[in-house]
Amino acid sequence: MASRLCAAIARTGTFHFFPSLQFMELGESSMARRWTEDDVVKLKSLASRLPATGIAEEMDRSVGGIVFKANQLGLSLRTRANENENLPDPGVAGFDWR
Repeated sequence: MASRLCAAIARTGTFHFFPSLQFMELGESSMARRWTEDDVVKLKSLASRLPATGIAEEMDRSVGGIVFKANQLGLSLRTRANENENLPDPGVAGFDWR
């Protein structure tokens, strides 16, 4: 293991702990876009209808950003009630225990 490490340092002249990481090009920003009032209104309207992945795609933001902002605003991203409406009737095998 140590011999491979020494060979890698000798070959490249440097040692990287995380060789698979890709670094950003100059001029790229790692900062997220700020949330505008329109963004917040749109998030509130989509939160009850779409899952976080759908909202992120619709708003061109990361899923983490959507979840974080929804949490800050006290919004629930659960869409379980809406998803159950579209499920087919399980029929006799569904064991309706009511």
